[in-house]
Amino acid sequence: MKIFFTLGILMSGFVSTAQELFAYSEPASNMPAKSIGIRLSNGFMRMQHTSTYNHQLIPELMLGLSKNLMFHAEGFLDNRAGNFKANGAGLYAKYRFLSKDEVHSHFRMAAFTRFSYNRAAIYQPAIELNGMNSGYEAGIVATQLIQKTAISAGASFLHATDNGNGNKFSVEDSKRNAIGC
Repeated sequence: MKIFFTLGILMSGFVSTAQELFAYSEPASNMPAKSIGIRLSNGFMRMQHTSTYNHQLIPELMLGLSKNLMFHAEGFLDNRAGNFKANGAGLYAKYRFLSKDEVHSHFRMAAFTRFSYNRAAIYQPAIELNGMNSGYEAGIVATQLIQKTAISAGASFLHATDNGNGNKFSVEDSKRNAIGC
């Protein structure tokens, strides 16, 4: 019965408005070893001055190489310039270097890095490596699981570079860096 109710809600088609919530984080735990996963992220935003909609699509392939190492590869597609086309790609890697497992809890820490390339025009000076900017990120993340509750915290350094096709990041070099938390 729960499945039919859930499917009914998903297939009913409804319209909603919402504020942007960008929760794009990974815990310190990795995917299982020798596993493959796919993720498809969508974003729709109404453009204020043209009343058109920007559609961003990010397909992602995830590979669990071992219990300590995983990789993601993603593509960046959107219609910001009019036609829906591929504008770039990103690579993400995470290495779990600490794991303290107990019966109903664990504590894990991992280091991660991301490299992104994008050739689209830059419309705002925000550092966002998932489909907007070229650049790199490196950081660490820690996750504590107790019973069924997991809490993660992380910190990273991000640097935006110029996008391809001569699309320059519009701020001075000293403002291309960010600290992620």
